[in-house]
Amino acid sequence: MVAWIVIGWIACAVGLAALQHRLRRRVKPGAAEGLLLDFARELAANHPEADFRGVLPHRFSCILAVDGQETVLPLHDLHHAWQSGPSAFRAAVRELVERIRREHLDRVEHHDFGRVAVQVLPHLRPVRWLAGLGSRGGERLAQRRLTRELAVVYAIERELDLVFVTEAHLTQWGRSEEDLWNLARNNLAQRSSELLGQLDGLQGALVCSKEDGLDASRALLLLDRAEGMLVAVPDRDTLWVAPASCAGIVHVRNQLTTLMQASEFPLSAAVHRVRKGALEPLGGEGSGVSGRSRHALHLVREP
Repeated sequence: MVAWIVIGWIACAVGLAALQHRLRRRVKPGAAEGLLLDFARELAANHPEADFRGVLPHRFSCILAVDGQETVLPLHDLHHAWQSGPSAFRAAVRELVERIRREHLDRVEHHDFGRVAVQVLPHLRPVRWLAGLGSRGGERLAQRRLTRELAVVYAIERELDLVFVTEAHLTQWGRSEEDLWNLARNNLAQRSSELLGQLDGLQGALVCSKEDGLDASRALLLLDRAEGMLVAVPDRDTLWVAPASCAGIVHVRNQLTTLMQASEFPLSAAVHRVRKGALEPLGGEGSGVSGRSRHALHLVREP
């Protein structure tokens, strides 16, 4: 059974206008936008099992998902075929998809628990995204609901790809989702010592944005370490934390909403309070005054 790897939206049913908008947001200036647009069109038209998931920064490569499983794809050979004309390009895409399906897809039985345990990490995803995935036989993702908007899924992270953990993995490993929850958070804590060290005596707002794909997931480490603190995860690569006394929540919410709307990987503009090991949404009443405060923060990415 092919291990189901999922990060983005299914592109095969997306219209041309929406497709162009999506790619223009993801393609770096100077990249071969024409190639990427034609690649995505060809996949949508003739290869519904394949999905273009975006380009990689600082590399002429993209992420391609075949049968839901992602792989990093260098674009140089495909670019040469694209320059040779439509027929050569279509043939190259067909051969590429067939080769990936034939040679590169992982299977559940490939993942021995003893070898991959240290690579399992938690990821936050929108509930609506998760609901849209459905399931494929025994390949429903291992998951838990975190808030009304957010859910936790788990992935085996490797150098060039990640494999999302399914219920079929849990059956093979003889493990429960609770086991995975504890394991994944412990693994993430090993990568988050800097953040955890800043929580004691926190006076102002703190933004964690390492852009390693795990920033929002680090909110899970606060559940038993930051009682009463305020937390927000507007997108995959931003975690906002502030003391319970934070004022100016209206202004902060506006910033979070702006960041979420501009993100390729949006999560939630809600501000939550850590309470008894859970994230509770902060209600509108008594949530602070409008305008700036010493805790309100410009959420600006480092270049």
